[in-house]
Amino acid sequence: MNRYELLEKHLVAFLQQEVQKAGFSKVILGISGGVDSAVVAILAKKAFHENFLGLMLPSSTSSTASLEHATELCQKFSIPFEKNFYWCFK
Repeated sequence: MNRYELLEKHLVAFLQQEVQKAGFSKVILGISGGVDSAVVAILAKKAFHENFLGLMLPSSTSSTASLEHATELCQKFSIPFEKNFYWCFK
């Protein structure tokens, strides 16, 4: 196992432990389309399989490309996601 695989293994285990320690079994993850949220989304996919949902989180300064990147990431890695999450606030 190379050092990147070892790091990935530790990060996935850390995410699982922290979620379990908090008493949760499912995760909602904000995905912006940036590199940092993409890395966390892929780690979450490995840690929680189908027990998480990605929410696209555009801001007033987000580009259309950001949402496109986030959508492409979710589709490529079979990450369940929701673009129109405003139903949560009704």
